Amino acid sequence: MVKEDCPCKKKSCERHGNCDACKAYHAESKRKRPCERKKKAFLSIKHRTD
Repeated sequence: MVKEDCPCKKKSCERHGNCDACKAYHAESKRKRPCERKKKAFLSIKHRTD
């Protein structure tokens, strides 16, 4: 699978955008790849209208 919007910051990586190749290459790693991580929700500020 090739992703145009690959979340990996290593643009020069030969597997950039190719999630299947990246997962296969890092199969032994315990760390999650950027495409496997959940995005953190940004804090939202609610405006008070008093």
